[in-house]
Amino acid sequence: DPLESYIDGVRSRGPYYIGDQECDIIEVSYMKAQRTRYFWISRENHFPLMMKEILRLSDNHVRVEEWSNVALNGLIPENKLAWSPPDGWQQWDIPGPNDVLLKSGQKAPDFDLLSADGGRIKLSDYRGKVFWLCFWQCGCPCCREALPYLQKLHEQYQDEGLEILGFNCDDDKRIAQRYLSENALTFPNVLDSTNKAKNVMLRDYSNKTQTVPLHYIIDSQGNVVEAWCGYEEGHERALAALTKAGLQIKKE
Repeated sequence: DPLESYIDGVRSRGPYYIGDQECDIIEVSYMKAQRTRYFWISRENHFPLMMKEILRLSDNHVRVEEWSNVALNGLIPENKLAWSPPDGWQQWDIPGPNDVLLKSGQKAPDFDLLSADGGRIKLSDYRGKVFWLCFWQCGCPCCREALPYLQKLHEQYQDEGLEILGFNCDDDKRIAQRYLSENALTFPNVLDSTNKAKNVMLRDYSNKTQTVPLHYIIDSQGNVVEAWCGYEEGHERALAALTKAGLQIKKE
């Protein structure tokens, strides 16, 4: 579980019944309660019967799963997984997050949104500099890997033509501000959970899957150089894109 290292509290709540099954409820807190999971565990056989997850963003996101016929090392009959396609069928593969992003050479869409310090950030004000735009969330483990590296680049290269710009349109602003402060992340950040800001990420920057972290390297003329989702060890793609944009960043 990628969230395991972020557990900051566990407690037992209950008992509680699911049908005729008496359960203990185990509450697990992650990232200072930014995310909470509840597990209903049967007292009879200690199997999980239900899970509820609350993700505290600008609006709480709640996901509930309930399981029945739970068995340990159970076998699934092969005919349960068998499938015969109809005549004339065609395979369609769902595009991955990287497949739908803006392409190299396209103009980076402008925006004018609220910043972490209470002011406003307008993208076109960065024209003339190379910048790395990163869409992120507090509750995303990969974002927590990426942001310290961006802070390091900000400190080392902000006077050499590189601007780092964070963009968070999902989290409650107080949670995001606290995270920035506690982790000494000082580069400029959009913190704006309005529909206007969400549309910038979803529509203008073509992130309909809401995958984060999402990165865009943009050149001094405001054109996209490279775009990708996720955290990559070694940062090879990012360094190559920054070099293409005219900057020389030392590899760690």
